[in-house]
Amino acid sequence: MLPCRVCLSYRPRGSAALRAELDAAFFHIYLPARRDGSWKPCAALTADFPTPRHAVDYIMDTFPIVRRKDEAAYGSYRTKERILAAYDAMLNHLP
Repeated sequence: MLPCRVCLSYRPRGSAALRAELDAAFFHIYLPARRDGSWKPCAALTADFPTPRHAVDYIMDTFPIVRRKDEAAYGSYRTKERILAAYDAMLNHLP
């Protein structure tokens, strides 16, 4: 086992960005989109959401405690904003 001084240090700012990027990556895995943002074949969700991004937006709104804490601390739902920004950035790099 490595001594603690060799382990990666905890960086709250960097870890929040990394978590947002990981969440966005999982949304891309489970909500398949084309490069133009439209659905890949996925009939189950297309009836409720025009695009995968709309589904991500809806899913993020189902976390009221996170929203409330973000709004209290930052004045906006920062977690959702970061995840959607990372999602959009990844969308531009789809094959």
